[in-house]
Amino acid sequence: MSSSTWINNLSCSSPVVQSSGDTSIPLIFQWLRFIFLSPCPQRALLASVDLLFLLVLLGLAAQKLHSRFTSSGHSGSDINKPLNGNGNSRAHIITSIWFKLSSIVPVLLALCYIVVSVLDFSQKSQLPHWKVLDGVFWLVHAITHLVIAIVIIHEKRFQAVTHPLSLRIYWVANFVLVSLSMSSGIIRLATLEHNLLFDDIVSAIAFTLSSCSFFRCH
Repeated sequence: MSSSTWINNLSCSSPVVQSSGDTSIPLIFQWLRFIFLSPCPQRALLASVDLLFLLVLLGLAAQKLHSRFTSSGHSGSDINKPLNGNGNSRAHIITSIWFKLSSIVPVLLALCYIVVSVLDFSQKSQLPHWKVLDGVFWLVHAITHLVIAIVIIHEKRFQAVTHPLSLRIYWVANFVLVSLSMSSGIIRLATLEHNLLFDDIVSAIAFTLSSCSFFRCH
């Protein structure tokens, strides 16, 4: 196996690094290369970050609900007040172009991932086993970005002055992983291997949209 074909390997169960012939590269780096740059483990890594983010949000939401119930009957509690201290919840809230962009980007990403997921599931009988799993990964991405859009709308309601720390950390991690995914696509294109051309196009779109969120989170 040539040193360039490992990146096009579709295996999810075991890395191809052990038979790649790259004896000059330490085994640990071959494993890291497989995990971060090969298609199937990339999707699993991205989905794992999404699931971790959703679990964190779920924990924060449960904590907030608990605080709301324990503070019921105390009208002066901060939990019932807008973040800017304005008691008029019906006031017209003016949002900047950056806020509008922050709310539009996750919706666009969610729609993109939903389309790709549906396409993968509709061709289930014609796809290799890992591509069926890939459809699940795309669906996780879609759900995550729909939740992000809801969180941002929630920020507008309570007139938040900044995005939650958990969301900003997620944007950074997601941008790094999407950048790796796009880089892998460029390598595949450079080696004239088009096994995942459609997925690489999706990664390029995700990279472009995720860049907006990444630079906004600073």
